[in-house]
Amino acid sequence: MIRGYTEIPSYNVSEITFLIKNALEERFPVVRIKGEISNFRPAASGHCYFNLKDRDAVLTSVLFRQQRQTLNFAPADGMSVTVIGRITVYPQRGNYQLICETMEQSGRGDLLYQLEMLKKKLEQEGLFNAERKREIPPYPRTIAAVTSARGAAVQDIIQVLKRRMKSFRLLVFDTVVQGEMSAPSIVRSLRAANSRDDVDLILLARGGGSMEDLISFSDERVVRAVASSEVPVISGVGHETDFSLSDFAADHRAPTPSAAAEIASAKTLELEQRLGASRQELQRLLSHSVEKARWRYEGCSREVLSKVFRESIEEYRQMPDLWKIDTVGVLKERIKDGRFRCRLIREQIASASPETMLSRGYSLIYRDKSIISSAESLNKGDRLTLKFKDGERSAVVEGE
Repeated sequence: MIRGYTEIPSYNVSEITFLIKNALEERFPVVRIKGEISNFRPAASGHCYFNLKDRDAVLTSVLFRQQRQTLNFAPADGMSVTVIGRITVYPQRGNYQLICETMEQSGRGDLLYQLEMLKKKLEQEGLFNAERKREIPPYPRTIAAVTSARGAAVQDIIQVLKRRMKSFRLLVFDTVVQGEMSAPSIVRSLRAANSRDDVDLILLARGGGSMEDLISFSDERVVRAVASSEVPVISGVGHETDFSLSDFAADHRAPTPSAAAEIASAKTLELEQRLGASRQELQRLLSHSVEKARWRYEGCSREVLSKVFRESIEEYRQMPDLWKIDTVGVLKERIKDGRFRCRLIREQIASASPETMLSRGYSLIYRDKSIISSAESLNKGDRLTLKFKDGERSAVVEGE
């Protein structure tokens, strides 16, 4: 026995737990507690488990089926309520909890109200407009995952992409996804992914959790970073029923991280399936052609096969001669057409020549070897030369 501790009582775990349980139940037989519901989880038994919280603390609570049936409203996350019940200890887990006897709705929870106010503000700014959203690239080669490198979400993404895409590159931007440091961490990761030239698509991902666990993805800084991203963003935060304001700002919303990876790989999987089907069809046609040829020539003697081969070769041997005949014919037609055009051009040139004009009775008038085309250019006394088809004569201008 340790010296100085001989008078300390000794208990086993069950004994000390039941002593604490009795002490709490005696000290708090009936209490009235106000708080906000979070992480509300109905069980198949009809009992409901949830947290009752305020700004600084969380109290584990349970509402049994009989008491739930007496309520005139459906409890839900974010709801502000007043609960009458008793404090006890659940020995199997060693934690204390509130057993609810009755519950009254006292208003909307502060957290849910703040989210709705922020949503309205950002919606009025146009951050959630459909026309802002971009198409998801059909065949992304480099995908950035903004999530925790040690979480289940990144493993789900990797498994889905490996199963559905033969070739891809995944960059994991290790991110804090819960707690006070998560919002700045998410913003930094989004900016880092946008700073790279090779990133085609961003997956913003996190596994499921309570509203408090996912609150960082509704932080105004995160929502604005998602909306301003130059790279298309798929938001896959939580499970099917979870939501965050980043879902509204993203270019596409997926219910889970796995679903986000499925959306990112949908077109690639479809293309690979089509290529696979085409490959199978081509193999089938080739096999059919080979089988048809085998059936056609099966049992034929060497002489018959040689004859068929020679006939096929002879057909192809004639092709160059046929091409030559066709080519020569085309060239001859083009040469004939070219000669005809040249003859027409020569006739047009000849009909417009000075000699042809003189033979028709016209004459040319020169002054100092320059042709006179206007009477106004002549002056009295000018010496002229008149050229006819059979010779030339001299003349002098007498009148004006």
